[in-house]
Amino acid sequence: MADDRERDGDELARLKKRLERERHARQEAEQLAEQGTRQLYERQRELELLNTIADAANGASTTREAIQITLNEICAYTGWPVGHAYLLGDNPSLLVSAKIWHLDHPEKFAAFREISESFSFRTGEGLPGRVWQTRQPLWIPNVSVDANFPRAQKSAPIGVRAAFAFPVLAGSTVVAVLEFFSAEQIEAQETWLEIASQAGIQLGRIFERQRAIAELEKVHLELLGRSNDLKKTIAELEAFSYSLSHDLRAPLRAINSFVQIFMEDYGTNVDPKGITVLQRVVGSTQKMDQMVLDLLSFTRLSHEPMQIEALNAEELIQGIIRDRSEFQSPRAVIAIESPLRKVMGNSASLTQCLMNLLDNAVKFVAPGTKPEVRIYSEDAGILTRLYVEDNGVGISPDSQHQLFRMFHRFHGKDYPGTGIGLAIVRKAVERMDGTVGVDSQPGRGTRFWLELRKAS
Repeated sequence: MADDRERDGDELARLKKRLERERHARQEAEQLAEQGTRQLYERQRELELLNTIADAANGASTTREAIQITLNEICAYTGWPVGHAYLLGDNPSLLVSAKIWHLDHPEKFAAFREISESFSFRTGEGLPGRVWQTRQPLWIPNVSVDANFPRAQKSAPIGVRAAFAFPVLAGSTVVAVLEFFSAEQIEAQETWLEIASQAGIQLGRIFERQRAIAELEKVHLELLGRSNDLKKTIAELEAFSYSLSHDLRAPLRAINSFVQIFMEDYGTNVDPKGITVLQRVVGSTQKMDQMVLDLLSFTRLSHEPMQIEALNAEELIQGIIRDRSEFQSPRAVIAIESPLRKVMGNSASLTQCLMNLLDNAVKFVAPGTKPEVRIYSEDAGILTRLYVEDNGVGISPDSQHQLFRMFHRFHGKDYPGTGIGLAIVRKAVERMDGTVGVDSQPGRGTRFWLELRKAS
């Protein structure tokens, strides 16, 4: 019996120890779970704070708005009653109060607010100056006993004790310092300082964005000024060109008239060689007069108002053919693939474009070849393309990029012309909000196209 009681006692003791171990293990597990839950909660709060500050930096319309949101959110996170911001002032060597605050009790901190707004700090001076100097967050457990806190004389009566501040960085430059105060003495919280460091980087983005916007606006204004100056210069040059071109025609007409009179009155007294020279003078003046007319047309396109309306290109082309014998049979064959789609343009300008293209089509053909021209159109979305395709001598691909420039000629003296006709086409089409292009190979003809808005 005694042995049974002894065995029962030992078993009971072992059971108690086991229960005690299980109770301790359960308590430790509960503590670990509670600690993990608390850490998870704190981490979630940290992330929410940083997300809110990031949203403020990305979404705020002004730096002041973003700073105010940040002050409010950090004070809500820490439970501290005071938040304040310093910014670089007009003097880049001083931090001055931005007069942006979070105050739980404005009347309680009125004196501290007044003195803080009256202070400015150089690098290394006071809490803001030290943060500016190091570009790192700083914690002061008790400002009333800190040797480098000039506002300490006002801190004690209003109960300000612990403080921390962090820099707002735009790149590597400190553009602001945000500071926070508690009514109690509190030792440094490393987690808070890490959060503050991240917040300063996030908040710095809006300063970077505002700085970039300011630079872009400055560049825009400079470009706008240059553009206006350029437009004025171009207008003056066009006016001068127009006046000069107009005035040049008078002496050209006089030279041509004098030569014609001389040939009529004294032609019988001049030998054949002299007649040839006089004929060349007449031809040169006529060519020069045509060049002046082309210049007038080009400059007129640049400055005269242009009325845009729905146009029937087919009717315009038929009118050109009726008025110009070189476009009619048997001298040329011009086939229009009806119906041509209607386009939006200016009647006089589009007529000039089509006339110049037809001039080139019947002019630039091999000797002994009858000009054949095909005109057709096709849809290009909201646009319409008009094609003028010929059987001419063609143009080298290497020369096509210069084709629409002034005075560029590609067939030398073999063909007449001023080198302005295609420049007029380009200018006119651009004024009608269109584009012009070319497809060509030497010996295989040329196809020009005009792309204009489709008429409804």
